[in-house]
Amino acid sequence: MKKILPLFLFGFLCQGYAQFSAPVTVEEDSHLVTHIKPADLNNDSFMDLLVVKKISSDVITYYLNDGEGNFGPETSLDAGFTIYTQIAVGDFNNDGWEDVVSIGDANNELKIFINNNLSFTETVLDTWFFFDSDITTADIDNDNDLDIIAVAGDTIKVLYNDGNANFTMEAISHPMIEDFIEVTTTDIDADGYLDIITGGSNTSVYKNNEGTITYNPTLSNSSINQSDSFLIRGADVDGDGDTDLIIADHINDGVKWYANDGNNNFTTSQIVSDSGVQIYNGEIADFNNDGAIDIIISEEFDVVLFTNDGDGNFTTTTVQDTEDLISEVTTADLNNDTLPDIIWSYDLSYQLNNTVLALDSFAESTSIQLYPNPSNGHFFVKSPTPATIQVYNLQGQFVYKDIRIPEGIQPFDLPLAPQTYIVQITTATTTKTFKVLIE
Repeated sequence: MKKILPLFLFGFLCQGYAQFSAPVTVEEDSHLVTHIKPADLNNDSFMDLLVVKKISSDVITYYLNDGEGNFGPETSLDAGFTIYTQIAVGDFNNDGWEDVVSIGDANNELKIFINNNLSFTETVLDTWFFFDSDITTADIDNDNDLDIIAVAGDTIKVLYNDGNANFTMEAISHPMIEDFIEVTTTDIDADGYLDIITGGSNTSVYKNNEGTITYNPTLSNSSINQSDSFLIRGADVDGDGDTDLIIADHINDGVKWYANDGNNNFTTSQIVSDSGVQIYNGEIADFNNDGAIDIIISEEFDVVLFTNDGDGNFTTTTVQDTEDLISEVTTADLNNDTLPDIIWSYDLSYQLNNTVLALDSFAESTSIQLYPNPSNGHFFVKSPTPATIQVYNLQGQFVYKDIRIPEGIQPFDLPLAPQTYIVQITTATTTKTFKVLIE
């Protein structure tokens, strides 16, 4: 049994650092975990944990969250024997249940598991030979349903969804010799369409022109072309209103962020971490609720948090120091307090985010309201001061961005497909996050 050496992040309110609870173990000796994906599988408004294990008879399993800090027993979703499986989630047939897609099982298959009240129907969507792979979901063609983007070996494919989990597949051409290990989406140029960025032997950008994906040689051959890149995220790091890029590799270049000059040029990079220690995984979120995007990574035996001051300057804090390799770290709000908690594995464990808001921010945040919830898409927002609204899907991708509202009670319509979304309302002094269900 390994020993956990707890590092408590005490701090005064004025420090602005996130504070986390001591680790809570979901499953011991789960060192074979290679991927953790939070998702509300049973529609109870609490985030459950999907887990991928290598060299195991049960490749994909899940643990149900009761909302009180307890997770149910491990339940198998997919059996097999592999070391390369990746997963993603989304409601592909618009029935209100989170489905699962996987790539890289023992049979080199891309599969979908349609969820009907925790009864999963498995369908093979494609088969091709690969070594490393990755998969994500996004509404590529802006038709209000989730598509699938998959990379494996030297191939990238987009599976366009008709809204009923019927897919039309398109292979995307690219001129470079690629070894894909990462795929993500972000709207680089703020045109309302999500672009695709891949990592691996190169960092490559694929521009989305109203649903048509093409390789972008200018951005792909720019300063962001970091080799061995695997953690790629788009976010406004420096608070200037455009999408910057966060890119990490396993060891050579560490973690960097690339500033968008407002014209989609990424000429300036800043080092977040260059410790030289191998990085295994990571994610981004606003952990201290100050409106700025922070970064958390698994760095060999440590979980490390980089806290952003809002201008792209980061302070490093070790959240967890163990004697065993931490292969995976991710984030989700496990107890519905609007704060992102962290989940990691050697032992499958979580730590609740106990960050306390400053008193003035707390008072204002409690007066921000969004109702009714659930809704048919017609909401009202109550805010004591002018505010800006961001809307994300459960994969963390923008659905609507920078919607400005005046103070008072305002109607707010979300003409979106029935499923769960994240709505973030930001005033000059605070940010409040809501999980809303459109029925």
